Amino acid sequence: MAFIYSFFLLPLFFSLPEIVINWASESDETITIVLKDEGQLLQTCIHSGLEMQYHYEIQLCKRRPFWFDTCQEPHTLKRIVNFDPISRNYEMIQSWKKLSESEKRERFSTFEGLRESLLRLNGVSLAFVSRQDNAYVHSLRSYVSVRVTSSCKGEYDETFVALSQMLTLGQIQLSGFDTGWVDFRLNTDSASP
Repeated sequence: MAFIYSFFLLPLFFSLPEIVINWASESDETITIVLKDEGQLLQTCIHSGLEMQYHYEIQLCKRRPFWFDTCQEPHTLKRIVNFDPISRNYEMIQSWKKLSESEKRERFSTFEGLRESLLRLNGVSLAFVSRQDNAYVHSLRSYVSVRVTSSCKGEYDETFVALSQMLTLGQIQLSGFDTGWVDFRLNTDSASP
């Protein structure tokens, strides 16, 4: 009987990370995005010699009464993390998709330093997210929508991953996660234009 209960409680130990979005500065119209409760997947993946990829998708949307919301094309930040066992350093490479800027590389000597930097986006400007469209930023119906996906890339046994997902009815994904879209309302006024 205990086996049956543990089978249904197992997914609780592998729950999805939570996205927390806060104002970095309301006057500057910037937000901070933090990924919490990431679990052991990152550490397990990169210490196994594989690379971990995170994709942060950020879009500005506007609610429409009696119809679907309208959203701008999302900005995607790609972060790739790996561990060099010889130098005992961690490396994070990040780049915004569809922007001409080059990728940015950072090295960390500790796992905690890497983890803190990887799971936090500071000072995301609403002007950047809105693509300079003030109608979105200053509307009382606007909100920011964020989604984070991750994947562990490299050589691993596909049969083991497929078997694990089948046995847990798809509740456990050993190769990554998808948080789904999380919304952050920009204006807290109840009135709308």
